[in-house]
Amino acid sequence: MATQFWIYDRIIGWLRKEGDLSPIELRRRLLQFHHLKLPYHRVWREKELAMSMIHGNWADSFESMEDFKEELLKRNPGSVVKLKLDVTGDKHYFHRFFICLRACSMGFLVGCRPFIGLDGCHLKKKYRGVIMAATSLDGNNGLFPVAFGVAESENSDSWTWFLETLKESIQTPEGLVLVSDRQKGLKKAVQYIYPQIEHRKCMKHLYKNFQTKFSRYWLKIKLWGAARVYTKVQHDDIINQIKEASLEAFKYLNAENIGLWSRSQFGITAKCSYITNNLSESFNAWISEARHRPVLDLLDIVRQKIMVKMEARRRMAACWKGNLVPVVIKYVRDISLKLGDYTVYETGDYRAEVIETNGRYEVILNEQRSSCRLWEVSGIPCVHAAAFICSMRGANLENYISEYLTIAKY
Repeated sequence: MATQFWIYDRIIGWLRKEGDLSPIELRRRLLQFHHLKLPYHRVWREKELAMSMIHGNWADSFESMEDFKEELLKRNPGSVVKLKLDVTGDKHYFHRFFICLRACSMGFLVGCRPFIGLDGCHLKKKYRGVIMAATSLDGNNGLFPVAFGVAESENSDSWTWFLETLKESIQTPEGLVLVSDRQKGLKKAVQYIYPQIEHRKCMKHLYKNFQTKFSRYWLKIKLWGAARVYTKVQHDDIINQIKEASLEAFKYLNAENIGLWSRSQFGITAKCSYITNNLSESFNAWISEARHRPVLDLLDIVRQKIMVKMEARRRMAACWKGNLVPVVIKYVRDISLKLGDYTVYETGDYRAEVIETNGRYEVILNEQRSSCRLWEVSGIPCVHAAAFICSMRGANLENYISEYLTIAKY
């Protein structure tokens, strides 16, 4: 007696209110509230019907993509929007769609560090596929979407297509850094499209792979320590400790396919010391509620979320005072409380030796360089440089902070 329309009427309210619910969860609720144990396939079928009524038909979504592209270009002149859709008969094969709004490309090129995280996450529902994203950081370490799109899967061909279009949108900024999990298809695509850039390995993914092979807790602690240090001497010292404890772990970390994963290996142009690809994970979580929607709705929801976030941040920044973004002001305040623990010996107009309890460091102000390398990699003076700057009459610490971290850039 539980007809398809009876099931449909019972579940559509839950789906309207809570978004995507699995057939298993819907079966559980039908059993709990109506004491009916229904076959999985019947619940799945009526759920698909209900979702089509709520969000529209998936096939219709594909057919409207050309109109969506034209509307995007009309509303956002200068944007790069590419569409690739294969249709055979009445069957719709998953397409590729790339969007880089003009506001995103200009915001990245003019106001953000040349640092981009690449990742993809799987879509749900009828045609599956993945949503790919290139995400950067603003000066206040906030998520800044650069480009996004959909493809049939994460493979070498789809990533090459995505990166080719990304390069068309932003070219190759000086010091560009890409960070990813370096999965095979993506690694090959990066090597082909951006052969000369710095391609970092996400430390989280390296750690997950490492712990499946080497389970000792001490080794994992040392691995994170080797990733966080800024100098080659410190890094090599920790790696040698790992070598003494496990020769196999040492060989694994020195394999050519691992890539750049330690701050001691990072370049100094991008001014970003991130060792994970958390910004891409944050983007995936940010759009997770839309992953079950038809592809047209998904892309438009992401576009709208970017629009709303940009406006909210613009209003927020209008209330800030001074020259630096809040996250940097907090950092400066924190290190200022510790400067009494350092002794400064000037050796020239712009040079000094700074001594602390556990060591000594050379600081060269006119080159914005310290032997600990934190300043060069992150763009913010380390505590040793801050101690030297604050010991000089008339010196202002703000003048030695990267312009990427100013309110003007933000």
